[in-house]
Amino acid sequence: MRVYNWTHKPWCRPSDPINVLFRNINLHDIEQFLSAKGWRVVGSSLSSKLKNFVPDQVIPDPDPINKRPQDLQLLKPITGRLIRRYHMRLWNLQDYVIASVHLDALRAMGHTTTDFESIEKHFADICRQNPNWTVHEDAEDMDNRISGYGQPYNNGRATVVTGK
Repeated sequence: MRVYNWTHKPWCRPSDPINVLFRNINLHDIEQFLSAKGWRVVGSSLSSKLKNFVPDQVIPDPDPINKRPQDLQLLKPITGRLIRRYHMRLWNLQDYVIASVHLDALRAMGHTTTDFESIEKHFADICRQNPNWTVHEDAEDMDNRISGYGQPYNNGRATVVTGK
């Protein structure tokens, strides 16, 4: 099974790094757990007003002609305001659920990612609260390091969350 390492804009330009892998955990269980922690599915009453601020991302499946949009997007506002938020995109693959989690800031014409790495660490701490999950930070080399050129830093390694 191929594990994808980048999300892509619909026209196939690499966008956000995949920085979380779920093994032996299904998409429904992830959604249920994170909903209980204050995350909301895009399209819920909280986020329906933000539809224009949450563009779709795709992964090539497996060639660049076939593009697969995310299966689920989750948001969590910070300090009750929707100016900054946690944002997560998930794809349900056969053996994995892969995800890109980041912090972003809303702008008039969309949103700008401001952090990958510390939010991945924060997300790992959230996942540790589930007694049925084991968390291994930076356990898988994804070959998607970002450094410099005004981009938020990503160390190129994904946190792996495994169901017991």
